[in-house]
Amino acid sequence: MKKLFSIGKLLDDSHLSWQKSKSLFFAVEKQNKIIIYNRHGSQTHTIDITTKLIYLEWDNNDQKLIFMCHKEAKLGLWSIKHNNVKNFDLEFPETITCFNYSLKKSKLALGDVKGNILIVDTTTLKKWPIIGKHTKKITEIKWNVLNTVGCISDDKKLSISNEIGENVATINIGKIVKFVKFGCIKSESSQEICLYVSCIADQSLLIDKVEEPKNEYIKFDDAYGDIISYEWCENENIVVAFKNGYIVTVSAKTRMEMTTYKEFSYEIYEMAPSQDHLIIAGDNKINLYSIFDTKYALESYMLDEIGSTNISKLNVSLDGQLMSILTKKASMFIILVKLPIIKGLSNDSFVFLSSIREITIVDENFHECKIEVELEPSCISIFKKKLALCNDKTLHVYNIHTTESGDSIELSDRKICNYEIVDVRINLLNCAVLCADKTISLIKASKYLIMTINQVVFHYVWIYKLKPSLQIDQ
Repeated sequence: MKKLFSIGKLLDDSHLSWQKSKSLFFAVEKQNKIIIYNRHGSQTHTIDITTKLIYLEWDNNDQKLIFMCHKEAKLGLWSIKHNNVKNFDLEFPETITCFNYSLKKSKLALGDVKGNILIVDTTTLKKWPIIGKHTKKITEIKWNVLNTVGCISDDKKLSISNEIGENVATINIGKIVKFVKFGCIKSESSQEICLYVSCIADQSLLIDKVEEPKNEYIKFDDAYGDIISYEWCENENIVVAFKNGYIVTVSAKTRMEMTTYKEFSYEIYEMAPSQDHLIIAGDNKINLYSIFDTKYALESYMLDEIGSTNISKLNVSLDGQLMSILTKKASMFIILVKLPIIKGLSNDSFVFLSSIREITIVDENFHECKIEVELEPSCISIFKKKLALCNDKTLHVYNIHTTESGDSIELSDRKICNYEIVDVRINLLNCAVLCADKTISLIKASKYLIMTINQVVFHYVWIYKLKPSLQIDQ
């Protein structure tokens, strides 16, 4: 893990949202503005707002940013394509207390102080108000992978509703709870997927099957301290982080503690999921753990510049690559958590992605040279003194120059394809890129050939003849 950049002059409780598919952009709240940044830290757009935000999130297609301001009964929908805001009046008179966006569809669920919920389709703008879902304030609302939505309320009940608000189940939990989450467990008899719900009450964790609730809580040792956070894992276990430095893994099936480790000497402040990993902050550091083994940290990042007691929020992009740390001093740090494996290999050299916009070239003598590049590559190819980098529809071809001080690269050719590039190959004279389409197009020297192969090949290839001036020393 390493720091990429920082952003200052925020609010100490600023809202932030990463795009969900490729995490190319993130939105963060500043004073009376929402600022859109790309993942390299460059500001791209600004949205003016009237008051403090109470909600900010990208839709599932990453095309709209949805936001709501304090004391305003309307949603703002900002289009990244058209760079404009459309306001949608909710006509919901009560104070909104909680929000959550569907994991599957373009639907937003809202709860209010009187126990009512509202479901809004952010594409069609159709609304489904459900009056009297609960008798008291709804404190949390959460969608799950089956596209049903759970609400917990001060009336000590948990309701499950379908995507238009019709009641599916009601569980009388008997306590004031928080942190409602859902998980799926395979039935041992039929191998069907069963939906489970979980929440926290004091020092206890409730794990209940939605169809057959038993209202049984798991009570933890008081020595663990308060529950800071917990996460469902793909292996049907739940990892719980406690204030006093303990990390406990619980089997959702048996409701028993499986492992207990005191990983932090003093205190845990925050935990966030990162695909098949967990990020936990405490003791002036951030540790990265596998969800399958929380005994040993895979990697640590020291918070000397930030201080773990100054952390206000941790937020990880859905691809697990980038993490934002919002501090109580109104600044934000973007940390690189992990990189995809992107590499290229030839007979005498090897190249790989070593940071977001940094590649490392290793020659046959195992000498390494790190080089900053303009693109954040999604695929790389190298051959002798030629290098090709691709991102989205863009291809960059470079000459590699070797001196006593190391390697450097010079951009020699740039191409824009009609479709996203998914792979690239280069040699001394030609460069071939594989794009996401159903045709194969070949360009070599003066010949041009297009072949359409329906239902057989789902890509096409462009082969570019490199410019004659780009001669390579043999």
